[in-house]
Amino acid sequence: MDDLLLCSTPLATASLLDARTGATLQTLKDCRPTARGLCSTSGFVLTVERARSFVHIWSWRKEQPRFRCQAPEKLTCVACTSDGAHAVAGGMSGKLYLWQVASGRLLLAWDAHFKPVTVLDFALADGFLLSAGEDAILLAWNMANLLNAARTRQDGLTPFRTWSEHMLPIGALCVAPCGQHDLIASASADQTVRVWRLSDSARTCVHHATFPTALTAVGAHPGHTSLYAGGADGRIYPMPLLAETAAAVTARAGSARTSTAHTGAVRALCVSLDGARLFSCGSEPGLRVWATATLALLSVLQPSMTIETMIVLRSRPDELTSAGGGGGTLDEAAAGAAGASGASGAGGLTYGSTGSLLAPFKKFAEAAGEADATEATPRHMGCVPCALPLDASAATWLAPTADDELPLLATLPAGWRVETGALVSAGLGDGGRMAAAEATIRQLRGQLAQLQEVNRELYAIAADATIGMA
Repeated sequence: MDDLLLCSTPLATASLLDARTGATLQTLKDCRPTARGLCSTSGFVLTVERARSFVHIWSWRKEQPRFRCQAPEKLTCVACTSDGAHAVAGGMSGKLYLWQVASGRLLLAWDAHFKPVTVLDFALADGFLLSAGEDAILLAWNMANLLNAARTRQDGLTPFRTWSEHMLPIGALCVAPCGQHDLIASASADQTVRVWRLSDSARTCVHHATFPTALTAVGAHPGHTSLYAGGADGRIYPMPLLAETAAAVTARAGSARTSTAHTGAVRALCVSLDGARLFSCGSEPGLRVWATATLALLSVLQPSMTIETMIVLRSRPDELTSAGGGGGTLDEAAAGAAGASGASGAGGLTYGSTGSLLAPFKKFAEAAGEADATEATPRHMGCVPCALPLDASAATWLAPTADDELPLLATLPAGWRVETGALVSAGLGDGGRMAAAEATIRQLRGQLAQLQEVNRELYAIAADATIGMA
């Protein structure tokens, strides 16, 4: 797959570019993100606005935002999980906000930093949230604990790791995935790049390098061979991570000192998925492409476009793939793809359609009663209903229904029947039917709570065991 770059411009637009040819594949309008306020998955694009306390959400194949949502405060940065299930934003107050994308619910808001949050990212397959701020602190949060705190209304959250070796605000952060050995790098105005790992054997900085200028951007080679730091002086500095000869180190350093990448500060750095090319943007027009091995300039894409921020997409947008380059709308393309593959639930209900996975983000967290009312359906929970045994002795199973509400029994017990989509007993009056229905709902909710608790504990055990390996 060719690399795709999503770039925002001063003209309040964002462009999806082919990283090899520079061709514009898609344009999004009314896009004014902060320096770290742009994120994307294969299903949507999300930004936090630079001048206003708003969150904008786009569906691919539509130029205008699908939702414009009022934020709890002026936000500074945003990140979303790779599956698009959750989004996190940081605010000027140092708070972090966690939303469920499918329902738009604000699950959690908590105090994380003493000063504004500057950058967010995810590590270990979305198992941990990383947050950095102007207080020069880098924090790692266990996502399982965050989701459990949202469910139990827990206060007083504590981070899984607190790294405070930086002396000045952290302006950039990157994660190079590698299973349980993700490489985490942070760049700061204190002229250093520091490397971290989420493991019990490495609770502090495992490596660092100092450069001659304040750093504004950082990128990591997918093979963990080197890092690339962008400076306020417009230069790109390589930071090798593998043992090299003295001559190789001198050659790299000399190339970095004598080649100037941009006339102003480097705004963003991205490494291609194959690790062969490095993309950078600065205050002057054009997207520059460099060879990662030598930092030689290969080409300048979009020479007339000024780029303010840039990210590389890890997966191709669903609608660009399903529509085959056609001009259909997002919902039409998604529905067509789902229909062609047969990915639909009972009663013709389609799961996985991008149109059903987005909702306006809410400004305030819901009360406990309101949250319980929305968690009853699989759609609001952001998952596809699966077959679970209701009664093992009777061998009855749950199956999804056409209206996407509480499932019905595929095999009915003796003496029960279905009336207008509801399961009732032939021998009970209206009062008895209501009492039986309420008892069944209570039983199902109790089973669901038990399964959620077991899942949380298993996830925490697996995460602790994984990151505990050196």
